[in-house]
Amino acid sequence: PHEYASGVRLMALSKKRKELSCAELQHGKEEADRGPTVLTGGAYVGLTSTQVARGAMLSREVSKELAREIARRCR
Repeated sequence: PHEYASGVRLMALSKKRKELSCAELQHGKEEADRGPTVLTGGAYVGLTSTQVARGAMLSREVSKELAREIARRCR
């Protein structure tokens, strides 16, 4: 949960998406898709509700970006 809340990995996936292979894009999308579930699963001791909400929102946004990149390049 703390990894998703920090957003570092998700931001890296977002910024590097044009350089990633199709397999890496798919793996990154799956990871981003797990974010909201992980964060709302109640295992986020030490995180504020704002951090949880922002992490979930970023996960959804990155998932959409990666899905667009997959649709554009990986057929």
